[in-house]
Amino acid sequence: MDPIHIDFTIPNQSLYIGFGLLIFAITLYLAISKNWEWLKNRPNPLPWMAEHYVALLLPLGFFAIGLAIYYWIWDIRGEIGRLVALLSNQTTPEDIRNLAYAIAALLGAVALSATIPFQLIKVWVNERLAKTAEQGHMTDRITKAVEQLGAEKTIWDDGKQNTAPNIEVRLGAIYALERIAQDSLRDHIPVMEILCAYVRHNAPAEDAADIKVDYEGKDWREEQEIALNAIPIPPIDIQTILSVIGRRKTKHIKFERDASANKLNHLYRLDLSNTNMQKLDLSGLNLKNALLEGVIMQEANLIGAEMQKANLYEAEMQGANFIGTDMQRAELNEAKMQGAYLIMTKMQGANLSNANMQGAFLNGPKFDQSTNLTACVFTSAAVRLVDFSAITTFTDDQVKLVFGDCSTILPKGITPPAWAEWAPSEIEFFKNWYTANL
Repeated sequence: MDPIHIDFTIPNQSLYIGFGLLIFAITLYLAISKNWEWLKNRPNPLPWMAEHYVALLLPLGFFAIGLAIYYWIWDIRGEIGRLVALLSNQTTPEDIRNLAYAIAALLGAVALSATIPFQLIKVWVNERLAKTAEQGHMTDRITKAVEQLGAEKTIWDDGKQNTAPNIEVRLGAIYALERIAQDSLRDHIPVMEILCAYVRHNAPAEDAADIKVDYEGKDWREEQEIALNAIPIPPIDIQTILSVIGRRKTKHIKFERDASANKLNHLYRLDLSNTNMQKLDLSGLNLKNALLEGVIMQEANLIGAEMQKANLYEAEMQGANFIGTDMQRAELNEAKMQGAYLIMTKMQGANLSNANMQGAFLNGPKFDQSTNLTACVFTSAAVRLVDFSAITTFTDDQVKLVFGDCSTILPKGITPPAWAEWAPSEIEFFKNWYTANL
């Protein structure tokens, strides 16, 4: 008798493959539809896929189950029955062995396909347990770092025992919180809240050095220079926190602005209002949309800082350096900016109503028609390479108080002052302006 050749006929494949692909598409849609807007805006989907791999694995599993139902479970009974019937009619050991192998393979396939749902459930459970453990670990890290933020050490002063901030431990806590914010997007805003609260509590505006200057007097510039030079060096922990806050990554800043993703239902804004930032180095830092009302920022370095839409109402920024600072649409009403340096500063749309820019040096700042200069004080301010032509709130009374040259473009209807025809070099302009203010 010839050996048996077993041939399994596979029915119409297109129908069942289409059914499996439909299951895959529906499951994938349900898995990501809730976060579709967030997903499609991500420049790199790999981090999202790593976090939601179970959501991607489930549709693949259902697709495999669909194939198993079709190829094995649906037709398996008939195939095994036919094999058993053949086995009963065979007499040679080789035929019996071949049929036994075929039956065993089919039964093994059935057993394997039956475990797929349980494996998927196991993967889902393990993934949930891993997330829970990770969140618990992150909570422990935050708790420990917050405890270290208040670390103190014992010191002896004239034989008396006192306590003082343990700066080394506090710096470690600040960097630990920065790492947590980088590792966990969901914990980013709570970490920023902790750091901002630390600054508000440990560097309040009332602790700032008092700047006593008679701005009505003739020698106000010299008095201000002496007062600003006397400001002490800022605490290193406050400087470090501002540096950490200001160097947030782009994805974290986008997360702060996305009301649906950050679960706040509104734009998150750094709250550093009524704090002491005297002489801090804030150059290049990102403080967009920050709440900085009443901040004391005298002699601060803000070169290249990003402060678009920041609220600086009644901020005190005498002598501050705003070279290349982006302050578009910032709220600067009633801000004190005497003697400040605004060189190539972007101020389109900024609100400078009732601000005081007495003696400030404006070299090439950018204004537009939406910049508000209503009642802004320009007494003895130097204006060079400034285009006021589109600003309707810049008046004759303000023009009379400034020191300028022909590089300054005035609005239509303004009576040109004597300096409107003067064309000095930059050095000559600065020397004449400084001499005129002595």
